[in-house]
Amino acid sequence: MNTRKKIIIAFILIGLVVLLAVGLIWWLLRPEPASLPETPLADVNQPRQEILDQITQLPLPSTERLEAEQQYPLDLKQQAFLFAERYGSYSNQGGYKNLADLKSLMTSKMINQVDDFTTETRLSSGDYEGYDTRALTSEFLEFSETRAKVSVGTQRFHYQGDSANPEIFYQDLTLYLVKAGNDWKIDEAYWEK
Repeated sequence: MNTRKKIIIAFILIGLVVLLAVGLIWWLLRPEPASLPETPLADVNQPRQEILDQITQLPLPSTERLEAEQQYPLDLKQQAFLFAERYGSYSNQGGYKNLADLKSLMTSKMINQVDDFTTETRLSSGDYEGYDTRALTSEFLEFSETRAKVSVGTQRFHYQGDSANPEIFYQDLTLYLVKAGNDWKIDEAYWEK
């Protein structure tokens, strides 16, 4: 072997010995890991009822609270919010299915209004036209035990023809709701100009 190769092999061996020495020193001087406190294991033979008794039960709401929730319909604003999004999202090629799906939330007066709209639009439809609506805000304008008026602020996207760039605009939808039994139904809906 030539001297050059011997020198290279010697450096490699010395490097390995140094690495082993550093690794050994690190392993011997490293700090001991903190020991975790022992947690007792659950007894799987413990009867289920004893475990259930240990769970803290929340108290039932007071009758005053229940009555107050019935008087003030917390879900009414949410219903108006969701209705506005679906009512404002449709296309002439989708068969206005969104509007048909909402009929369970409408009074007969509103159903007639929607049916008239879809009939008129189907007769005049040619090129593709569609709307996508996102509800942004909702607020009570009027409220009584049997009637409510809610304004829903929306952002609307109007697609026409084969355009990939919709016209974007903001429009408020005013909803008139009536109480029918225990449910609230949409009686009228008007897009503000």
